[in-house]
Amino acid sequence: MPTAAQNLASADPATDTARVAAVREWFRDAGRDLPWRGGTTPWGVLVSEIMLQQTPVVRVEPVWREWMARWPTPGDLAAASQADAVRAWGRLGYPRRAKRLWECAAAIAERHGGQVPSDPVALRDLPGVGDYTAGAVMAFAFGRRALVLDTNVRRVIGRAWRGEALPPAHQTAAERTHAAALVPEGDAAAAEWAAASMELGALVCTARVARCDECPLARSCAWLAAGRPGLAEAPRRTQPWHGTDRQVRGGSSPSCGWHRPPSTSPDTPRSRTSNRVSSTAASRGLSRTGWCEPCRASGARTSCDPARAAYAWCVPCTACGSMAASSASVSSGKESASTLARSCATELAPTRAEVTRPWRSTHCSAS
Repeated sequence: MPTAAQNLASADPATDTARVAAVREWFRDAGRDLPWRGGTTPWGVLVSEIMLQQTPVVRVEPVWREWMARWPTPGDLAAASQADAVRAWGRLGYPRRAKRLWECAAAIAERHGGQVPSDPVALRDLPGVGDYTAGAVMAFAFGRRALVLDTNVRRVIGRAWRGEALPPAHQTAAERTHAAALVPEGDAAAAEWAAASMELGALVCTARVARCDECPLARSCAWLAAGRPGLAEAPRRTQPWHGTDRQVRGGSSPSCGWHRPPSTSPDTPRSRTSNRVSSTAASRGLSRTGWCEPCRASGARTSCDPARAAYAWCVPCTACGSMAASSASVSSGKESASTLARSCATELAPTRAEVTRPWRSTHCSAS
């Protein structure tokens, strides 16, 4: 199998141009009619790009519409509280993105007069905006030539040009150089190629199922010509468990055993728990990782005091004083407080006074 450098060195510019043109033509007929494609503002594009990071379109679209109706400009979001942004994020997951988007809106309002900058350097200086997001905003919001290289685009290029089933875990300089060489010279053509190649990877050339009979590159695809090697053998990449919001949610289930931290003091009497742990306290603020989900009362995130982290308890929110619910089952009402209280009744559970002690949180947005 030739290396990426060998493929790049032996590439035929005419073939590259024909492939890019084929994908663009396919996109004009098969591209989805998404609300952030045409007819929206640069701010709408930026919001969509942040929301679409690791979240499918079907989940993003209704939340995006709500956000744009509520905060149609960066200044509107900047005037709201960070807690409002976190609450409005709903169930999109990875709520830190809401915090970064709020910070981004504040920076745009303060530094750029409330207008999303059209300069790539200025875009990359915004909170939460990296190379990919800056390139996507340049292409999709301003119709400018830019390298837009996400996982879908990398997969399309890797298969069609280099015969690779899946792209490497991390981008390489050679990969970016190759992808940049494929971008058409004109602004309009480059922006269309960015959207088209991304759409092809999302709908046809997918990671698990390649619909090669629907692909405009089937006749010239190096991977298809080689017999589609490596797809079945390729390991499925999953997000790490430790330190993520999924770990917090998983740790909140009574059946998983995370509510029972190991005892480090066998002399602690069991009666201490039964006398001092209330149902309300036991059903809220449970986090083995030391982090809570956003507080339902204020929307702010709280951090656990290190001394209490061993007990899997969280501190009260410094904005409103209430415990933050870190369990999806609690917030949805699927588990009663008394059920969770029994599950949390461990030898080392802290007293009610310890739980409600007003530890100062450096992570709470209202602190």
